Amino acid sequence: MISFIVLGWNESWRMVQTVQESFKFLSSALGAQRESDKAIVTRHSGESNVSDRWKHFLEPGNFLRNIERKRLKAPHDLQQQKVGSKEDLPVDFTDWDITICYRNRKDPFPYKHYFLMLVKPDSSQTKQEWKLEFSLNLDDNVGEVKWSVKSFKQQEEKKEETQKVTDNIIERIVNVLYATNFSYCLRNSENFANYIFDGNWQSHQLTQNNYMRKIFNDILSNEDREKLSTLPLDIAGKILKKEDIMFPELEGMLEFRNQTNLRGFRFPEDDYNIIVVGPTGAGKSTLINLLFNRTVCVTQKNDKSNFASVTRYAQVVSGIHFCQDGEVRVNVVDTMGFCDIFLENKEAADNLLRDILSEHSKIDKVVFVTYGVISAAHQEAIIQIMDRFQYPRKYVITHPELAEKRDNFVFLYNKTEKMTDDEKLIKLEDMGKKLGADIGHKIPVMMLVQGKEEEGIEAENYVRSGLTTSVNCLSDAEFDAATKKTCKQLRSVLLPHTREVLMSPKRLNIAQMQCPIQ
Repeated sequence: MISFIVLGWNESWRMVQTVQESFKFLSSALGAQRESDKAIVTRHSGESNVSDRWKHFLEPGNFLRNIERKRLKAPHDLQQQKVGSKEDLPVDFTDWDITICYRNRKDPFPYKHYFLMLVKPDSSQTKQEWKLEFSLNLDDNVGEVKWSVKSFKQQEEKKEETQKVTDNIIERIVNVLYATNFSYCLRNSENFANYIFDGNWQSHQLTQNNYMRKIFNDILSNEDREKLSTLPLDIAGKILKKEDIMFPELEGMLEFRNQTNLRGFRFPEDDYNIIVVGPTGAGKSTLINLLFNRTVCVTQKNDKSNFASVTRYAQVVSGIHFCQDGEVRVNVVDTMGFCDIFLENKEAADNLLRDILSEHSKIDKVVFVTYGVISAAHQEAIIQIMDRFQYPRKYVITHPELAEKRDNFVFLYNKTEKMTDDEKLIKLEDMGKKLGADIGHKIPVMMLVQGKEEEGIEAENYVRSGLTTSVNCLSDAEFDAATKKTCKQLRSVLLPHTREVLMSPKRLNIAQMQCPIQ
């Protein structure tokens, strides 16, 4: 039955007025909400704070968070449409400038959208510029890799770092050219851009206490957190492990014995112990390989160095070093990428120390490895470890007796293959300033006088505590002279030259350290 209601003119007009007032009220309310949202976003000044506007993301039934939860359960790979090749690139980008950039976005929450700009150096006014990015296609809810000619305003982009396009960079572009499996937590635009730029699959926006981490933290399982800085499975399949000796003619390096997980391992007091600490992608595993003059730690094929967090769990690589007066067993701790994004800095420091330290532990060298731009998060993380091991960053001027406590600490600025000597020095000095480290400190090296080993006559030489290192593989089995030089540097500054060092009172005695986790 259809009912007709006939109203008089006055009644009809009053109804129209009521409807109009309702629309005005709703429009005003929506406008006020938009202004409120805008004000909240404006107040959002730091990446470690979550805007109030996006608190609805923390609700269990939020649609986008539920979709992300499904992505986390899916295999951690890029689900590429097909295998890419160099012929699929729009142009030959060799020797172009590549810059990693980002723009601030507000939807669906405040975050940095990363992309790469490739510019052909040209003296003419007309530049050739291409933009490469990985983003989520909202129409079909899958990721897509997009090439485009730069069309947005110059001031909208924030530039982080620029370098020349190399064969390795082109190889990495091809590796991800047809990726579709987007994830805000595991496979986002920052992961994509960092991987292409330097091989490091990492998103700093997902580090502990950053706002993207806060948005998704409660849906991340422990397994998910372990994936946050690891390569997708289809890219990780390119990992190469070589067993050949790197430099057959080089003597005096460690002779491999065994490898074990750090958890539960205790350092014998009469072993020589080295700890290598640094952020993901710094090349710690590669440098440890150089100490053994062969591959004992798995590294990523790209650029022949550990750009991604291949070492997920801290491990101990043990070997024998033949000193002038006998054998010394050496344990080298290859830590996971310290300051990895699934751990608090303090939590990472506690876990590292808890696994390493026991009442009888003695540490001979703590090695800090960095590369590229030292981020604030990595700076904080490394300084926390330095403080835990009581590195005298302060008061040395007023307490000069503390200076000798620096003898157990070494600072390596890695991946300097393409730098001039002046550029290396600048990077090393910057590392020292940011960490409060005396990179010019002279570490005494105890050696027996050649020809008088049986008499026990010692000589004291010195090495600098701050060094720049480089690893460059010419082919799968051939390394260059700079890499060989790095081998020799590591041998001089890290390895013992006489068994007498095991009797030195300068060894870091854990029992005497004021460590809150003991």
